[in-house]
Amino acid sequence: MEARRSYKSLINVPKRRNSLNATNFESQFPGTDIMKHSRSLLILSPDFGSVWNSRKMVLSREPNLALLIDELNLSMLILSYSPKSEQSWSHRRWVIKKIAEKFHDLYDIIGKESEFVKRIAEKSKMNYRAWDHRCWLILYMNQGQMLDELDKSRNWSELHVADNCCYHYRRRLMLNLLEDSSLKDDEQKSSFYMCHSVDMLKEELKWNLHLIKTYMGREALWIHRRHLSYYLISRITNPIEISSPCKVQLEMISALHCFLGEEMELVHTCLNIPADEFDDARAQAQHAATYLLWISKKIVLSPEYRFQEKLMEVGDLKTILMNTSPEKSLTWERLLDQSPAESEKNHLNFQTSTSMRDLKG
Repeated sequence: MEARRSYKSLINVPKRRNSLNATNFESQFPGTDIMKHSRSLLILSPDFGSVWNSRKMVLSREPNLALLIDELNLSMLILSYSPKSEQSWSHRRWVIKKIAEKFHDLYDIIGKESEFVKRIAEKSKMNYRAWDHRCWLILYMNQGQMLDELDKSRNWSELHVADNCCYHYRRRLMLNLLEDSSLKDDEQKSSFYMCHSVDMLKEELKWNLHLIKTYMGREALWIHRRHLSYYLISRITNPIEISSPCKVQLEMISALHCFLGEEMELVHTCLNIPADEFDDARAQAQHAATYLLWISKKIVLSPEYRFQEKLMEVGDLKTILMNTSPEKSLTWERLLDQSPAESEKNHLNFQTSTSMRDLKG
């Protein structure tokens, strides 16, 4: 009750603050009391935003590494039993920003933070807020840490093939690595890093193919493949990349021909898997057909790649879609009638609405 009364008095501070000078304010409400009482309130009610803000006020006046580390420990305690507390995750990011501003060295903190999120994700499945926090940490990682995170998250992803969050995290890591490679000024270095980034994407696609064949009907794996395919084709067909040495250019065009052929073969194989009692084969065929539709709308290539010919080798797209998901016939007809630009617009609208729904959920 004493803590409750103390906090109520703090709520009224803004109304009276103009009549008090800074010295009187600090003497009447010392930081230690605010931190002590607010800690108790937050343990009981983790999403009490005003209480977190009162702690920010104190920490901003007294920037101290030990206090900031204690703050991370407090939010860690709270998140251990309330892993989806948005205010707790938000406050944690604020603390890390403060440490970065004042003390700069975040190597150890970022490493421990990533491990902490992994432990939370083990206990709280499909925790969007935890994975969003882990994606945010990438901003403070160097290239070595990002590569290490890619390596460590691979085993976890293999054990959680239905969790789209872990694959989204891997994509964010790869995108940042790809951006780093594209910023190289020297032409020779740029060519080397371009080839290296393509190899990284091809290796991820190879691993993803293994998972798709092993764990049939997992939508998260097919969504991951869509993004990887788009990154790879965009990388290879980028005008900047095509202007690289002639030998490299020819190798990239050949690699793209090979890749498109492999994708069509994958779709054809998945469409012809015998039915099983668990309905996984049907789900696999549905995801393969949707992937084929996505490729036809999303990937726009020049005629020399003969992409449409490869597409027709698999079969008539409308027939495939109707056979795998007849209940969605109206949706397929509408999508097939749209131009690639319209499909892209709807795709972006869908992504926006999905992101908002995830944030609210």
